[in-house]
Amino acid sequence: MNIFQNDKLFLTFSTQKTKFSKIDDWMKEKTVLTSTELAYWIGVVQSDGIFKIYPVKGRKHPRYEISINVSEKSLPMLFKFQEICKNVFNRNVKIFKIRKRNAWTLNIRVKSLLDTFHKLDIKFNKSFNSPTWCLGSPELFGSYLAGVIDGDGSVTLTKRSEYLYCLIRIYSGNEEKELVNHIKKILNCGVSVQKRTKKNYFAKENRFINGTWYELHFLVSSKNYEFLKIFVLPHITINYKKGKIQSFIQKFESNKSWGSRIVSIKAYNGLLCQPWEKIPS
Repeated sequence: MNIFQNDKLFLTFSTQKTKFSKIDDWMKEKTVLTSTELAYWIGVVQSDGIFKIYPVKGRKHPRYEISINVSEKSLPMLFKFQEICKNVFNRNVKIFKIRKRNAWTLNIRVKSLLDTFHKLDIKFNKSFNSPTWCLGSPELFGSYLAGVIDGDGSVTLTKRSEYLYCLIRIYSGNEEKELVNHIKKILNCGVSVQKRTKKNYFAKENRFINGTWYELHFLVSSKNYEFLKIFVLPHITINYKKGKIQSFIQKFESNKSWGSRIVSIKAYNGLLCQPWEKIPS
């Protein structure tokens, strides 16, 4: 059941059949979904999460679970994800350190939330599928994109000859045509997609395996820096990614003539073979 009140979406997902005489009683009993938090949560799951379905011994129905594993530098994202699980889904989930590894994991069971995911157009199919309700609002899509960048993104401040730029990369196993189109339309900027391959040697199996992935590239520019500043940056939690974008935007705003030297994504593709140096962050 969906209830709209004060332009906010309240979605119920309890399986219990309870009668309420007043709408206020219903709201007190049910969880309120905060839209920007949920959008960020979806971005993190679709980038760094794993949706698992596996049988449980002695039980008729399988278990549905979302798992996220991160290194120490991504712990702020995991803490925020944990907080959103509590705020949006009323789930108290714990973070555990993985033995013999400098990594942490969080698992949340979601069987009772499957109907909610379906109603809200939330998909887990190894691709970035922003829900349709995110696309009509810069606040919602900005939050979603922040979750994607926190999960599977990187930020590079780079100098090539006389050009300066801030490059945002998003990594994926697919071409992500849908996400590319959304970024082009909503952020009003160009997006470059590059296919990468790497041969990895596995000593235990004594064989090589070719790995293939895609990188989505777009630049912080005069066309999109305000969108990133207002709608994306406030939701990014990993400091070294957020700091680089902030630093670049501050330099741009303090000297607009310097901004004229920012290279476009089209020009950037032509400069890939040129020597480059990283700008100290």
